[in-house]
Amino acid sequence: MQNSGLGYSLNVLTSLNLIYDLHVPLIVSRRGHDGNDAVEHDIIGRELLNLLDVFGLRHTHFDPTGPYASAERCLTAAEDGLSTPVLIVKEGI
Repeated sequence: MQNSGLGYSLNVLTSLNLIYDLHVPLIVSRRGHDGNDAVEHDIIGRELLNLLDVFGLRHTHFDPTGPYASAERCLTAAEDGLSTPVLIVKEGI
């Protein structure tokens, strides 16, 4: 999903995580990370990592030179089953 879509889904993710203890891996784009996008993407792009930390969503950055290793690091970070793993992909990759 785009990072702006993550904002819309935080309530659902919180319910799945806290109430039902369900943790679904996510792939989230990071539009606006460089402050050169539409205003709504610039704000969430700048604050995405802080937002993920606040909601306890463990995150890993996607490395296009090692896509399989990136996915493995993301899933391993949440192997304990107590958090939702998020793979962050910068726009343009």
